[in-house]
Amino acid sequence: MKSILVVDDDKTFCAVLDASLSRRGYEIRLAHDVDHAAIVAEKFEPEWVLVDLKMVGASGLELIPLLLSIDSETRI
Repeated sequence: MKSILVVDDDKTFCAVLDASLSRRGYEIRLAHDVDHAAIVAEKFEPEWVLVDLKMVGASGLELIPLLLSIDSETRI
């Protein structure tokens, strides 16, 4: 099963994306800010990450180096 971490501060968008991707057989985790995404990524080690670049607080761009340090093969 493919694993995807969705990082977006729009909770409605995340819920819709979660439902849609789950129906297609993906294992999904959600995070609504960079700090929570970092914690989830460490535990979940997703194959793919969908990152919102413009979020309240830290930008999704700040998350990319951390994600790649966890697994350099992660597709972002």
